[in-house]
Amino acid sequence: MTCNGGNTNNCLTCEGSLFFEKNYCNSKCSSHKWANDEKNTCDECSTNCLTCKSSATNCLSCGSTLFLEKAKCISKCPDGKYGDTSKRTCEVCDNTCKTCDAAGT
Repeated sequence: MTCNGGNTNNCLTCEGSLFFEKNYCNSKCSSHKWANDEKNTCDECSTNCLTCKSSATNCLSCGSTLFLEKAKCISKCPDGKYGDTSKRTCEVCDNTCKTCDAAGT
């Protein structure tokens, strides 16, 4: 760890299991950031991701107008899936449907 003063907010770099974010060394990163183990930094998620892990584009959750599908945030779910507005994810339609707007519709 390197610093430019004696206070906890004077960090310049972090070591071990701590991640550098806004002059602090923290055990976890704040919202919309992911823990970069190679650089020991908290890096921004892509603008579409609300939360991400392992890289900026590996989304775990999406903002209020997007749906999570295969670690990506998209505006419309593909055929065979519908956008679940409560979970913000793409869910599988009933197997008799090519497209749907809810599980059984």
